Amino acid sequence: MATKTAAKQSPKAAGEIPVRQRLIEAAFSAFMERGFAETSTLEIATRARASKRELYAEFGSKQDVLIACIRERAKRFQMPADLPEPRDRETLARVLTGVGAGHLREISDPAVITVFRLAIAEAVRRLLICCSTGLCHHSTESSPCQEPLMRETLARRRI
Repeated sequence: MATKTAAKQSPKAAGEIPVRQRLIEAAFSAFMERGFAETSTLEIATRARASKRELYAEFGSKQDVLIACIRERAKRFQMPADLPEPRDRETLARVLTGVGAGHLREISDPAVITVFRLAIAEAVRRLLICCSTGLCHHSTESSPCQEPLMRETLARRRI
């Protein structure tokens, strides 16, 4: 009996990745491979070795999982708190070069590009659905959407 208990405790003792982080990593890879629309919450949970109940307890919806993925990637763009204070031109140049190189690395990363493309596609999709149903704040009784860009996009989609 003691052997089973020790075996159950060993993954946590070894520093098991928290379920939230596993879900974000699983969702991110699934979204990259299949896209947002084609990825199910069951697939995310299965990849993360978690249950759908855990997924919904952590995030509430698949859209919330996508938002968490975007936020995780966006954190990489924050300025480090431990930057040296520039006291001369060389230090300033070194700091700015380091920050610029870091940002360039991040925005060039295919994973970062993918997650931001997913965010843009999902935002446009949700706005199209909202505006085409007349439920958005741009709508009136005579026109489904008064926003010029959305009117143009909706007109193209109807053709």
